[in-house]
Amino acid sequence: MMSGTATQHSLFTAGVKVPNIWLATDPSHGFNLCFVELLEGMPWTRPSNLGSHQVLRTVRDYAEWNIQCTKLSYDRIGSLIHGNEATIGPFIWLDKWNPEPPYFPGPFRTLAERYMAFIDMNLDYITLGINSRRDPLKAYLLHLELRELIASDVQLSQNVEETFIKHGDAGGSHIMVDTEGSISGIID
Repeated sequence: MMSGTATQHSLFTAGVKVPNIWLATDPSHGFNLCFVELLEGMPWTRPSNLGSHQVLRTVRDYAEWNIQCTKLSYDRIGSLIHGNEATIGPFIWLDKWNPEPPYFPGPFRTLAERYMAFIDMNLDYITLGINSRRDPLKAYLLHLELRELIASDVQLSQNVEETFIKHGDAGGSHIMVDTEGSISGIID
């Protein structure tokens, strides 16, 4: 939740179409709350229900939205975290984490580091019997081969100069549109 609120607040502050968000923390009781501005519209889950001009409007708005996200750029790969201002911290995935601290890997300076950290995590999951129960040996060997290929790739091993915010689970339902297909904002 902390990374999501940091990301959404940073986007909102930069003028990107997302609802405003407020984080309320209470360390004495050990909980965090967030309040999100109501966003009008409906999720863009069934583009077939819209006319072609409405779909085109949504596609153009979504392209513009992604361009707006480039107002915020970073020099590392990871997830935004709160501080005096949002900075890049560990890469937070909801369905993958290390069983022991640190639970989330990163931040990363190269794509190779990012990919190898998640391959290593999957290798640990296979070893623990969590992933690839059908054929763990084949899965383990494939991950080792993939790790070797990534480690030897010169381009993936270069430091990233500029990274941008990307939605972690973009599937269409995160896009809120009006009846004309115009995007009122992106949620989640």
